[in-house]
Amino acid sequence: MLTIARKVMVAGDFNATATHTNWGCTRNNSNGITLNSFINNNDVLLSYPEEPTHIPSNGNTPSVVDLVFPSNVRDMGDMRTETTTSDHVAVIFEVGDPAIAEKRITVNDYSKANWLYFRRLLESHPVVNEVNTVQDLDDIVDTFTRNITEAISKAIPQKTFNPNVYNELPPHVLRCIADRNKERRMYQRTRDLVHLYRMKELSSEIKRMIAEHGDATYTNRLRKINAKDGSIAEHGDGR
Repeated sequence: MLTIARKVMVAGDFNATATHTNWGCTRNNSNGITLNSFINNNDVLLSYPEEPTHIPSNGNTPSVVDLVFPSNVRDMGDMRTETTTSDHVAVIFEVGDPAIAEKRITVNDYSKANWLYFRRLLESHPVVNEVNTVQDLDDIVDTFTRNITEAISKAIPQKTFNPNVYNELPPHVLRCIADRNKERRMYQRTRDLVHLYRMKELSSEIKRMIAEHGDATYTNRLRKINAKDGSIAEHGDGR
């Protein structure tokens, strides 16, 4: 549905079917790994609240289990949560929010990661070799997940961008970006240099097309300026 529909949103509680640390769960299951692979392979957008949406009454680790997959929806507002009488919180967001134009997303910049430091951080934690009960295993998994999250926050810097910039690009540029991302994933899986060379070629092509698109957009803006009302002064440095 996400890949063939023109404009659609899929939302729901995925706790019982798909869990993955990429969206705030404490562990990965097979369905979560499959869903994460689908997201990566099809350039599907994923949105979820920053706060946990499931707070277990038994004291287990809170997690994000409510996910939204928007396709061709550009004006989806920020999510917020509200407490309810159950262990699940309500997730609220609006479609048609004008503030979305200014929304910026922060993600991990893996290209600048300090992997040696990341490894040292993980190795600094003691290894538990004895597991006697299911609860022991759960505790080990939770601890290991927290250690990984902590190592990521210390060894991998973050970058911020406006996702709507990509929505403004022409379709042929978006297709080229999708092709480049596929080549990157294929190289990461196979280490075949053919995919690496193709990825670099597409990256150079994308930079060229984005530069051309920026020049064309700026030229169109100048053409629309009405010199009589002084608006040229407002746009002169807006490139």
